[in-house]
Amino acid sequence: MKLIVVSFSCLWGFSTLFPRFTASAESYPVPTPTTLVGALAKPYLKLIGDDSELYLDEKSGTIVSSAARLLDKVKYVTAGIKGFSVPFQDLEYISKVLYEQEGNLRSNVRNFLSYAFSALARGKTSLLTYSEEGLRGEVYAIYAVTDDDAGLLGKAAWGITRVGSKESAVYVKNVHIVEPEIVTDRKVETMFYIPVGYGVEAVESYTWVDMPVLKKENFAKGGRARSLESFFVPFNTFYGGFMTVRVPRYSQYVYSIKLPKEELLVVIPTLFDEAGRGVSP
Repeated sequence: MKLIVVSFSCLWGFSTLFPRFTASAESYPVPTPTTLVGALAKPYLKLIGDDSELYLDEKSGTIVSSAARLLDKVKYVTAGIKGFSVPFQDLEYISKVLYEQEGNLRSNVRNFLSYAFSALARGKTSLLTYSEEGLRGEVYAIYAVTDDDAGLLGKAAWGITRVGSKESAVYVKNVHIVEPEIVTDRKVETMFYIPVGYGVEAVESYTWVDMPVLKKENFAKGGRARSLESFFVPFNTFYGGFMTVRVPRYSQYVYSIKLPKEELLVVIPTLFDEAGRGVSP
């Protein structure tokens, strides 16, 4: 297993909406696993010459996003915010272009304009952190991938341009492909969200958020996530920062990621069974 660590900054934040609701739904406080796979899928598919957006999954008979092609390569995804995030709703205008048959073109301009624009309260998440660049949101995304695919996926990660809606523009600052080291400490601080269960106990500075997981049905056409699971998410007055968790005795859940200027701790329980025995990705 290799870990691809991607650090990126957002121009203002991002918008990843809760599933099964309208566009005015609340935005997630952190980029979800499915959102992060989708962000990586676009540059990866471009690298391999696949320009399709959808394909027919022969096993289920459903049409799914081409991002689902990465599920055999990406085994686990998580993210952490270096700073804080604040979900909010913002008023925006939606421009509609009406397509009609030539014989039915509208001649009444006033009537046409009433259909051309509408206002909508859209869920968004603002990211705030203090750095040398000023007040700017920074996110770390971690992809646990198979060894054979790490090189190409790491190269593709430099091409990530948005995380969430098309307005959620980001720019990648660094990409590192690392071999993580197992940490035996049972009680650790981490900035990365963790799935609930697997014997992991959240101790301090956390909350729960239900998010779509990496299952093919969550990439089906229509954008309605069908499979959600609960995650521990760092929460310190605002979303973000670090939370304290305790892992089971003798488990191999905690990994150290040594970067040039810092060391990160990430908890990855889903690559192991309940007893802490390693499961090959």
